Amino acid sequence: MNMCKHSAIPTELDHPLFAHKTEQYFPYEMKYYSGLDEDKFLPWNDPDKSVKDIMIEWTSAERTLQAQFQARRQVSEAEMKKIIAHYLSLLFWTNHQPVQLNQLHKKIKLLQITPYNLPDRLDFILNRPFSYQAFKQLQELMLEQQKHYAAIKVRGRSKTPSNERNWSVN
Repeated sequence: MNMCKHSAIPTELDHPLFAHKTEQYFPYEMKYYSGLDEDKFLPWNDPDKSVKDIMIEWTSAERTLQAQFQARRQVSEAEMKKIIAHYLSLLFWTNHQPVQLNQLHKKIKLLQITPYNLPDRLDFILNRPFSYQAFKQLQELMLEQQKHYAAIKVRGRSKTPSNERNWSVN
């Protein structure tokens, strides 16, 4: 566990978009990287349950932001940060890893389950985090990540003996 200079934020979670609010957006990782994970529940070890929880929170924040964008009102920066954090959590947790913001590009290149062209798309979002275009890109990435994860789960289940079918004709 390394800590950033002048803060209690673990180096792994150091990112300017989430500065000073990291524990709000990544509470499990804050505890984990700080060595304070007493409850021992690590959502990346149980992505099936964790994905459901993320999607409940995502849906609520997405509705709020959609209404703000449609009304052409000032978008809530906190809500946009929240859905960016939800996407990053989904991305890492479906790969059975805690979120790592430090050296983000390097880390996402190592992930196995990712949407097409993720580094460029994520750059676009992080460079314009409060824009409508970033919001739409996040919606697409969220959907793609869910689909990739579901496909991996189905493929994994199809290899288990209990799901094997005998298709031979006697």
